[in-house]
Amino acid sequence: MTPRSKRLSTLALIAALAVVITVGTVADLNHGRAAHDAAFASRIAAVVVFDEAQDAHTAASATLGASTADASLVATQLQAVTDALTPYSDEAVLTAARSAAATAVPAVAPLTSDTLTTLTAVSTDSTTTAGIRADTAALDSVRADLQQQTQQALDAATALDAQSAAARTALADLADSVVAHGRALLDASPLASDETRAAASASTDALAASAEATRARASTDLGAALTAFVGVADAVTASQAAGQQAADAATAAAETAAARQRSSGSSGSSGSSGSSGSGSGGTFVTFPPPTLTWVEPPPLPLNPVVCNDPVTGVPIACS
Repeated sequence: MTPRSKRLSTLALIAALAVVITVGTVADLNHGRAAHDAAFASRIAAVVVFDEAQDAHTAASATLGASTADASLVATQLQAVTDALTPYSDEAVLTAARSAAATAVPAVAPLTSDTLTTLTAVSTDSTTTAGIRADTAALDSVRADLQQQTQQALDAATALDAQSAAARTALADLADSVVAHGRALLDASPLASDETRAAASASTDALAASAEATRARASTDLGAALTAFVGVADAVTASQAAGQQAADAATAAAETAAARQRSSGSSGSSGSSGSSGSGSGGTFVTFPPPTLTWVEPPPLPLNPVVCNDPVTGVPIACS
């Protein structure tokens, strides 16, 4: 092979190698670009799913907060009124109310303490393919935590709602029992004042309406209505006692007056009766007649009778 041929062969080999290298480089670049684009698209999808998980987590947090507040309110109302309503409710209803209050209150705190932990911020600013892939992995991990906590929050809210419903039922049953006792109290207190009876009647009606609202899970403070009833019921009881005392005093006064009248009539009758009497098998007793003494009045002075002269007015002897 001539030197010229060798030179041409070498140049051809170099050109071929350059082509191969160029093609490989372009292929690598294209593959890297495709991988980068795929990683970027994957991160975008992960961000969308993460945002949806955050929205669900926020909604679950609100649901749990509302359930916690409602359960706490009803349980607190139950605890506050059961003892005060002992004279105005059936024992079985009171026992059920106390049991519902005891189980509802302790369950509120632990159901909420293990959920909704603070989440660390997730980076989505990486530009390299490896960084983008790391961002996507972190987003997926935190999203999984969010979804787990969301489910925990919803489960806790469901449990609290069940406890709240049981407490509301117990509270409404208690109110119904108190309403029945309140109406019976009004029937048994006819001597109470009109003001206290009217107040008790209005309070009883309000309590019945609040009980219905509580069963329907409407927003109502049944504890306040029950507390108000206790006040007016005590007032009715006190007013009835005062009215009964006044009635007893009036009856006693009337009986005393009647006894005095009978005693006076009996005394007058005995004074005008006969002076003697007899009894079968007894001795005859004679009562002496009363001695009456007449006292003569002193004589009037003998004054001369005089007349006045009709003209002069001078006293003269009467003719």
